[in-house]
Amino acid sequence: MQNAEYREGGSLRSHLRMILPIALVLLCSCAGDAADGNETVNAVAASIDLEIGRLDGPEEYTFGRVSGLTTDEAGRIYVVDAMADVVRVFDSQGEFMFNVGRSGSGPGELSGACCITIDNMGRLWVRDGGNRRYNAYSVGDTAAEYLETRRMAHNAGGLWAPTTLVEPNLVIDVGSEFDAEQGSQVVRLFLDSASNVVKREIIPQPPLDSLGQANVERSEEGGTAVYYFYQPYGAMYLRAHSPLGGWARVVSSNYAVRWHGPDESFNYLLTRDVIGPLVSDGERARGEEQLENQRERGNLSRRDLPFDVPERKAPIRWLQFDSEGRLWVFRTAAEDEANTADVYDRDGELSFGVTWPAEVGLRFGYLGDGVALGTTRDSLDVQRVVRLRFGQ
Repeated sequence: MQNAEYREGGSLRSHLRMILPIALVLLCSCAGDAADGNETVNAVAASIDLEIGRLDGPEEYTFGRVSGLTTDEAGRIYVVDAMADVVRVFDSQGEFMFNVGRSGSGPGELSGACCITIDNMGRLWVRDGGNRRYNAYSVGDTAAEYLETRRMAHNAGGLWAPTTLVEPNLVIDVGSEFDAEQGSQVVRLFLDSASNVVKREIIPQPPLDSLGQANVERSEEGGTAVYYFYQPYGAMYLRAHSPLGGWARVVSSNYAVRWHGPDESFNYLLTRDVIGPLVSDGERARGEEQLENQRERGNLSRRDLPFDVPERKAPIRWLQFDSEGRLWVFRTAAEDEANTADVYDRDGELSFGVTWPAEVGLRFGYLGDGVALGTTRDSLDVQRVVRLRFGQ
């Protein structure tokens, strides 16, 4: 189930029985690695140079839930607030300019929005998951104009997946489909301007026992329900999608990243001898609490769950491509330590490492050439958008 990819800690969900495990497909690969161990290679430090967000004040500066970030050539910052169903546009100094979209289901309106990008024609694209579509806007100096919509070709509108476009003017629509023989499959569907699927790729699923996940079936009125349980700090199936058309995947417990290009000639296996950090006493206590909450919500005994809190975290936390098509492999950090990522060039070579403050989350953010956008939360749970600059 793809939701394991985007989930931290323990959680519980129920669905009707529709999911079957799919065996991992092994692909031939090219080159791999440049360095060993937990060392960060050619480290570049990133520091905060701008913060946007307040506890109180105008609503434009108070964020409910940031679910997408990007920037344009003018340095303007675009922030999707999924709770407000709007994209807020700020200038390069963090001053509010105007909104794009509003809550609703009409042309250009948004519901459960996330995952934005600026294409090579300067158009703003938003994954409008609640309405199962992608909206495009032309952005001016003082306002934005709705241009067009591409309809999703699957039912997984709530999945977080980056919005990417490739030539000639195709939107890559990432979601899941159900197949009578294979069960649930994650797919990449290439949509043309009429929302027709002109290309379809299936993303292989790993064996369930390679993940920190357990599925428990229960007979309920109307059929069989499957409850999904997740191991705190356990292995997840991570995927990333490149603005150049490729994609990457890894089971986070093993630093062995498969990077697939837009055609079969581009296929790398990226490996490093990296181990995850030890789980701290505080993290272990929180993990035990998560397991207990799952057990209670599922009305299970502890022995029904096939895992405990592990001694170490998985070594990889996240995968993401930047605007230049480089692949970032986010390392799992020890508690309160700085974040780190290994950055691979488009030829699959390990180029440099990046470190940034522990309090800044770049997952679901924007990665660019020398700049990144992410979020922080303070002790009052106020969410802020931050811009990072990279330096030697």
